[in-house]
Amino acid sequence: MSQFPDEQEALQFRKILPKEAEKLYQLELQLYPEAWSLELIRQSLEAPLSYSEGVFDREELLGYCLAQIYSEEAHLLNLAVASEWQTRGLGAQLLDRLIDRLKERACTSLLLEVRPSNQRARQLYESRAFEFLMSRDHYYSDGEAALVLIKRL
Repeated sequence: MSQFPDEQEALQFRKILPKEAEKLYQLELQLYPEAWSLELIRQSLEAPLSYSEGVFDREELLGYCLAQIYSEEAHLLNLAVASEWQTRGLGAQLLDRLIDRLKERACTSLLLEVRPSNQRARQLYESRAFEFLMSRDHYYSDGEAALVLIKRL
């Protein structure tokens, strides 16, 4: 992969199709000790209220965003970027594109859960004006709490 500043010019942002669930699953396995199951990913991609977008280098999935949209409220289920592509702004672009789509659909808020230990994600969300709403104790399987953040749109 190119290390030149224009390397993102060839990248494509588009909806992730249900037939591409395996690509998302493989990225999940690389990033998380407890990845979502392939079946859960397929169900999320096929759900009528789902939003999915991926960033691709040709056919390789580099990052993705999954959300559920319920009338005026949306829930960010997951936002992830392949390790070797992190810190290049792809996560921020995926999040900004989601926020733009939600505003187009007249959504008024976006909720998400994030680990307190995930400083990089927390910095991204704070830079996009997410605010602390509440904490959920023992949310993750390792016992770590989740911070519930909200962004008013």
